[in-house]
Amino acid sequence: NSVIQSLGKSIGLVVIHKLLMRYTKKPESISHLKYEIEEYGGVAIDKTKEFNWSDNDKERIAKKSLEVIKKIKEKKYPDLEFPIEEAEKLVWEFMGEIGV
Repeated sequence: NSVIQSLGKSIGLVVIHKLLMRYTKKPESISHLKYEIEEYGGVAIDKTKEFNWSDNDKERIAKKSLEVIKKIKEKKYPDLEFPIEEAEKLVWEFMGEIGV
């Protein structure tokens, strides 16, 4: 479903920016990263309001989010080091925060 794909992408973008904030070697980037988290988070929240999510939906959203995180890390931030378990934890935490 395209809503699941889109929501997964938005959540992935929030989480990669949270990871960048935590692990950046450029403290001057933190303000911009906070802004990006708020923007992508708002988009994700808007997408959650219309639906009730099954456990299967939640798994698919989390899977898509992690795919987005890995893809962006490989393309844009290959030097960013973080445990994948941390990304998974942040995905599920953020999903809970926004009611997924």
